[in-house]
Amino acid sequence: METTENQTYTVDELSKLSGVAKRNIRFYVSKKLVPRPLGETRASRYDITHLEALERIKAYQAKGYSLSLIQSLFEKARQRDKQTEARASEECFYEIPVSKGVSLKFNADDCGLDQEKRIALSQKIKSMIQELQQDLTSNGKAANS
Repeated sequence: METTENQTYTVDELSKLSGVAKRNIRFYVSKKLVPRPLGETRASRYDITHLEALERIKAYQAKGYSLSLIQSLFEKARQRDKQTEARASEECFYEIPVSKGVSLKFNADDCGLDQEKRIALSQKIKSMIQELQQDLTSNGKAANS
């Protein structure tokens, strides 16, 4: 499923896109790790901001961070975002965690990529890193045989 900036998703679709179980998505919403969905009924919808939040949670969990630590980091980030918005910084960067120790940083003004393309690029790079790690693991096993 392709993602677009204005597209919305059901919880089932978001679960498939993110690889996060529906019950975990709902739990993360209840803990304010993920924004509330658009709407309050079974017809509630999720968008790219929800997908990005889930990607950040997964990246932190891959580093071994607990949910309480992630929640604390998100709260500090929200506070920093409010301060940054108040200062109206000249440059805006987006940083997307891709893998343990790897993140992509985009200058919003200079990169020429909209949010949809940044996410697609980060997902492709994440996939490439996973393939490389699998190849290295396979080669390491073959060398040890």
